[in-house]
Amino acid sequence: MELINKYFPELSIIQSKRLSKLFELYTFCNEIINVISRKDMHNFYLKHVLHCLAISKIILFKKGAKVLDIGSGGGFPAIPLAIIHEDVSFFLSDSINKKTRVMAEVINALELKNAFVFNERAENIDFEYNYVCCRAVASLSKLHDWVNSSRKRGGGSKRLNYYFLKGGDLDEEIKEFRQKLNRPVNLKKINIPDIFNEPIFENKYIISIEDV
Repeated sequence: MELINKYFPELSIIQSKRLSKLFELYTFCNEIINVISRKDMHNFYLKHVLHCLAISKIILFKKGAKVLDIGSGGGFPAIPLAIIHEDVSFFLSDSINKKTRVMAEVINALELKNAFVFNERAENIDFEYNYVCCRAVASLSKLHDWVNSSRKRGGGSKRLNYYFLKGGDLDEEIKEFRQKLNRPVNLKKINIPDIFNEPIFENKYIISIEDV
């Protein structure tokens, strides 16, 4: 938690308590269902919580906004984001039942009122949302396909903003996405080391795509 407090000194007492409780909750859940690599648990706040909270440094979600987390897995990035954005609703979607059970348990234990779990593939979501986020789930083109399938069912909104946590060489992936979209798009590749001065985030990025 020292790292979290370093970069987010403005946290309220309740936000700090909830974030502090995450390690205990995921340690317990991992004994039953492995949702986080056990070798990563000693760097839990650095590799998982702080990584996800990088999104908070580049976007101020509008009050009352709705955020869809695609393939949320164990609840990242949505659960850490929901803790510090209390007036924003987060919808965590995953098709794997055991993962959604873990997310529901964590959300219930934290008494988060703004996070909701769906045991459903993202392309089947049919309710309104304004933002899309995810953490290294699929290529940009595939993620966009899933969102488009959701939109055909009535999901999403007319204009969406995407915030994707990704790593490695993304040039070809970005090129493919631009070609597939076939129209101008406001896409930014943001270096996470420019946000958090931590060596572990080398070659880690946030892909920000606005008004898609």
